Amino acid sequence: MYGPGYFTECDVTPNDSESYLYLSTVGTLGLRYPLTYSVQKPTAGSNSCLVENHGSSRAYPVFTCYGNMPDGVDIVFPGENLWLRCTQPVYGEPLVLDSRSRTATVGGLDVSRTLVSRGFPTVPPDGMVNCVLRTTGTGYVNVTVRDTYM
Repeated sequence: MYGPGYFTECDVTPNDSESYLYLSTVGTLGLRYPLTYSVQKPTAGSNSCLVENHGSSRAYPVFTCYGNMPDGVDIVFPGENLWLRCTQPVYGEPLVLDSRSRTATVGGLDVSRTLVSRGFPTVPPDGMVNCVLRTTGTGYVNVTVRDTYM
């Protein structure tokens, strides 16, 4: 994590096996050690997530649906007035819902004709979108989004 009042400098001597990294409180920006990463693990039975974009341009999430969902996939986006519904059953091969191309595919084949509601979301710059899965079955959905810069 970055924090005010920290900067790093490295003392490296060529061909020397011992090099040191110094942490100082002089300066305004830098890397704070030890590094920490937070990973939010989904809880059992969880059906919602928050998708974030820390970039400067809108991002297009991709929803990859796995497992057994015989009635297809139904995802709503509270606060966005969007609804994404695909009646394509999900069994062995994953169903991919791509917000950029606004398509549904299974195994590389276009099944967009099964899209009942095409409420594909975009994640605004430095913003977030809430997703709620309302599907019956024993499957799950991975949401992939990248911070997008212009």
